[in-house]
Amino acid sequence: MPATCFGVGTLQIAAAVRPGNTSVRAVGRSLRAGTNCSSCRAEIRAIIESESLPEVQASCG
Repeated sequence: MPATCFGVGTLQIAAAVRPGNTSVRAVGRSLRAGTNCSSCRAEIRAIIESESLPEVQASCG
């Protein structure tokens, strides 16, 4: 679980990214993830990037 301070898991973060929360700050506003101790911000960023890859690949193909 990336954001243990507020009990926010990977799937919740990925689901929040899909409707347009494409920054760590936006995910934090939506889920509070990354807003307490900040230790999970790098992992949140990685989830955002992995969720954004299908869109990039689709637009290039």
